[in-house]
Amino acid sequence: MAQMEWLGGGGWRDETERLGRTSHPRSTAIARVGVGTRGGHMDSDERLLERFLGGDERAFDDLVRRHEALLRNVAYGFVRDRGLAEDVAQDSFLRAYRKARSFRGQGAVRSWLCRIAVHRAQDELRRIRRKREVPWQAAEELVRRDSASTEELAASRELGRMIAEALAGMRNEHRTPMVLRDVQGMTYSEIAALLDWPLGTVQARIHRARLEVRAYLKARGGGGG
Repeated sequence: MAQMEWLGGGGWRDETERLGRTSHPRSTAIARVGVGTRGGHMDSDERLLERFLGGDERAFDDLVRRHEALLRNVAYGFVRDRGLAEDVAQDSFLRAYRKARSFRGQGAVRSWLCRIAVHRAQDELRRIRRKREVPWQAAEELVRRDSASTEELAASRELGRMIAEALAGMRNEHRTPMVLRDVQGMTYSEIAALLDWPLGTVQARIHRARLEVRAYLKARGGGGG
């Protein structure tokens, strides 16, 4: 039975029977130089997807190799656990593989893949919240402080924990753009394109999310800065 291998990630392997596709056995150790190249030309994401839909299974491997780090980072920005982020990214690619024919060309393939990862990460957050767990270990990216002493380090970690709790309890439409902006460092325009929201909506919701975090910190005695 043919399998798909997550190149470089240590292993997404999915039986094609589960995906409802027919594929051909091939080596999982693909050592091509350059991702998605044909005759020295670098194919666009859209061209890779087109090739895949035309029956070239290796084109999807190229998409995975090109965007796997991005999807892991996006997932990690939500779930704050590297192992879980790896699982989310793997599952996101599997969903993209299964639903590739549903892509209608609205926006970039990169944004389409990111949206799948965002939705999958949100599913994980809902599951975690039902179990009353907060996976945001220390919210390092949101707490950028020099900790010259043990006391300052402890205070920084506590602040990170409270920020994590605030984010975990936030509505998706507020948390998602804030994570993409303040954790992943995306621009407002990139977030608008990714989520298919008006730019003003993105800006307003990020502002609202930051206010919610400040209010939570103030209520918990962590300050409002």
